[in-house]
Amino acid sequence: GADNKKFFLQFLLYSLCLSWWVGLTMFLAFTVAFSTVPFYKSMLLLVFAIMALLPAMPLTRFLQFHMKLAMENYTTIENLEREEGAASAFHIGKSENLRQIFGRDLRLSWLPLNLKSTRPLGNGLQETGMSRPGCG
Repeated sequence: GADNKKFFLQFLLYSLCLSWWVGLTMFLAFTVAFSTVPFYKSMLLLVFAIMALLPAMPLTRFLQFHMKLAMENYTTIENLEREEGAASAFHIGKSENLRQIFGRDLRLSWLPLNLKSTRPLGNGLQETGMSRPGCG
């Protein structure tokens, strides 16, 4: 539910960062090793770099999609059922939507902790008392 969305987005971000980091460092190791070690060992490094970078491409798009949904205050199911171009009835601005997921202090949003300042605002069932644009 609502409490899992933060950790899901963090998992996607951490997986993406790890994939890029491992892939790029393996590629750098390949460029250094290409002239100093036997050919098959340097090719093995290249294969590992490619294998590490392969999940990075779809993960990048997947994270972009889910961050867009988070900033528009949509769930995946609501996104599938919505009319083309329709705005969410719960959209209260991008930064406030993100605060509802990551907590009041966005500087701590990258931490996978359930502290009071990093908990989502509300419980996902009732409104948090924040006024929506156009709802007075």
